[in-house]
Amino acid sequence: MKFLKYIFFLTFIIVIQSCDEDNTSTVPSEDFSYYFDLDDEEFFNFDIGTSVALTSYDYDDDNYKESVGYCGIIIYQPTENVFYAYDLCCPIHVEEKEQLIINGALAICPCDSVYYNLMNGFPATNNSNYDGDASCLRSYSTKYYSSSNTLRVYNY
Repeated sequence: MKFLKYIFFLTFIIVIQSCDEDNTSTVPSEDFSYYFDLDDEEFFNFDIGTSVALTSYDYDDDNYKESVGYCGIIIYQPTENVFYAYDLCCPIHVEEKEQLIINGALAICPCDSVYYNLMNGFPATNNSNYDGDASCLRSYSTKYYSSSNTLRVYNY
């Protein structure tokens, strides 16, 4: 039984570390820090197992929306109080700033139909359209503040 736990733990660590800061994402890296109020209307249907895409966000309710990320941001919530964030830009079509389409735990390139897993940012290898050359999604760090139901998404 300990052996199975060890194998599971080792596999988990490999998956988590596989697309870190040194990943092969072709999406440019930019320094930023955004705070998202998860009680805002943009997050109304945001719950466990769902994702949301934002291209801009109104930080102080002054009706001025600031652009977020290189091409927007995907925020995915796999479990309670756990969040993953990625750039909305397709790593295959960076020059065109092609935005991915999100569907739950997947992000899909509308041009090539390559599916990306939002648990780790990798292309889904069981995808018939994946040729092995697509890079990872650009991942961003997250920190959840339960007292204010606020999520910080940052990259530096």
